[in-house]
Amino acid sequence: MFSNSAKLHFATKCHVGGGSVKGNLKLYGIGCWLNENHVLTAGHVWHKISEKHEWPVAIRYDGLYRCEIIFDQSDSDLLLLKAASKIADASLSRPEAYPSLSPIRPFLGKTVGYLASLKIPEAENEEQYTYFSTSCI
Repeated sequence: MFSNSAKLHFATKCHVGGGSVKGNLKLYGIGCWLNENHVLTAGHVWHKISEKHEWPVAIRYDGLYRCEIIFDQSDSDLLLLKAASKIADASLSRPEAYPSLSPIRPFLGKTVGYLASLKIPEAENEEQYTYFSTSCI
């Protein structure tokens, strides 16, 4: 089950960050495209940088997009973004499918999968690694 989920999520994962009119643009964290227009990410990715940037951004297969926040659930650390306008072009692999969201609310004891990013600041080149893991609520 999780091997199929991992393949799907690696195909739809993206980098998210912030941008501004002054051209201040930086990608900070990871998100997942749910469809052609919506990205799900951790709320802390945007909240940590919102004072430095005017709007969130996300990159997908065809470009970098300025996004709008359409749902923010701080207590669950969830943020849903909607692509508003393309800022730059990209040429990445287009996903064959997108993940579906369960209509059932997660509960204690439920096994879930998640994407995360590991950065080792002390490393010479400060490489960043993406991984998919499971956890139990």
